[in-house]
Amino acid sequence: MTMGSDNTTTGNCTLDAAQVGHRFGPRILFRELSFHLESGQSLAVTGANGSGKSTLLRILAGLLAPSRGHVELRVRTVPGSGSGSGAVGTGSGSAFGVVGSGLGSLGPGFDSGSSDSGLLADGPPVAVDPDLLSPPIEKALMPLHCGFVAPYMSVYGGLSARENLDFIGRARRLAGGPERAVALLEAVGLTARADDPVATFSSGMVQRMKLACALLPEPELLLLDEPTVTLDAAGHAVVHRAMENQLARGGMVVLATNVAAEAALCADRLELA
Repeated sequence: MTMGSDNTTTGNCTLDAAQVGHRFGPRILFRELSFHLESGQSLAVTGANGSGKSTLLRILAGLLAPSRGHVELRVRTVPGSGSGSGAVGTGSGSAFGVVGSGLGSLGPGFDSGSSDSGLLADGPPVAVDPDLLSPPIEKALMPLHCGFVAPYMSVYGGLSARENLDFIGRARRLAGGPERAVALLEAVGLTARADDPVATFSSGMVQRMKLACALLPEPELLLLDEPTVTLDAAGHAVVHRAMENQLARGGMVVLATNVAAEAALCADRLELA
């Protein structure tokens, strides 16, 4: 199944981390991390348990302020969008701490059929025009430009799969929300259980539901923290195709994983000690 769409691309988005460091009390997780991503590029973040992979992704999403350094996300300028300037720097965390409400998108042309395995090449070359980019997105607004899937995020167990997506679409005032929800449920393999309460789902089905929720609005930045936890082989393929599609539409992907085969899907890698 291929999702119906106009095949528009995100394009013209950049992510910059400059001298980012974080600590919890006296314990330093990481320091002086710097990297740059543009439209169609991917990064795998690897490292031992407790090395700070999840913390880094939360910082990139604007949900946690780094102890040092800053993160800047720039996106295509939309007239009247009200995108403010500012970077994610030191200070309090984001007000958008509840991220189970779903951020992100499978995007145009998502294909739930078979896919070749192997390295995910970066997406098609996208010439980033600085004149089309916004100033750095304000920290509090960054989650609205990110799709985020992580084990510690949740969905509403008392709602059905369809109701979860409909709620998100209405809360975010997304155009074409109901139609997109139907396509997403098919893409992640939950059509047959669309009207069942999520509380009745298996752990693998809940993970698919999280992915669908995180893929409803079309994000510039897709953040995946151990996204294949509890998933079967077919679920792994769904996640990998979502990554492929994100890059193809000119978005960016940051994947945190300890699975070598998954890390190899990304073109670049950042190893945390």
